[in-house]
Order: sequence, then structure tokens, then C-alpha cells
Amino acid sequence: MVSKTQLFILLFSTIGLSFFASSAWASPATLKCNSSRDQVWVYDSLNSFNVDAKLKCGQGVEIIERLSDYVKIRAQNGVEGYVPDSAVSGLPAFQPYRDSAHDVGLAAKQVQAVEVASDSARCFSGTR
Repeated sequence: MVSKTQLFILLFSTIGLSFFASSAWASPATLKCNSSRDQVWVYDSLNSFNVDAKLKCGQGVEIIERLSDYVKIRAQNGVEGYVPDSAVSGLPAFQPYRDSAHDVGLAAKQVQAVEVASDSARCFSGTR
């Protein structure tokens, strides 16, 4: 039978590991501003662009997701949102991920190849 002490240790070690694992997924970064601003606006959504928070320049953040012109960040105070990628220092050039499974041109070529193959099969079988 499991004692209460063992259960307590197991529970807190699991919580500790999940805390460290979640912070390991995000990349650390620092916010930067241009000469005319001293804060970076954090938008809650890229659809509405409502300002959720204003963070100070030089503040450390974690990068959660990278998009074309924006970066989803998590601030040290727990605020999550989107900032322009120009507001994050040291970002490499954005490389969009291309999944060939979702490529419309490739899918159209595959459908066309199936249709040609089925037409050829019908032609040779005489069912046309």
C-alpha cells in the first residue's frame, strides 16, 4: 500500500516536472522599442487588435508561437498575447512552415492524376 508521504512526493514531483517542461517549450526573448515609444502593446487577438496590456521595453518574455508579422508571447506577469515581430529583439527571419499535405496545387495534381488513370482504365476496358 502506498503511504501518504510517497503519494505526496509523487504528486509534487509530477507538478514540478510539468512546470519545468512547459517553460522549456517556449523560447526566451526581450522586447525592444523604437526611439519614439517606451512600451510595447500586447494585442489579445489578431482579429480585433484590442490592447490587452502594455509591457516595458527590455522586459523578458517567452515566445509561444511565431506568425508572419506577429509573435505570440507570454510575459513574466502571465499576460499572453500578440506583439509585432519587430518588437522582439534577436528574432531570425520568419520561415513559414509548408505542409505538402495541405498544398492546394499538389492536391489538384493528385486528383487530376487519379482522373486520368480512371479515364485510361475505362478507355482500355471499353466501358466508355
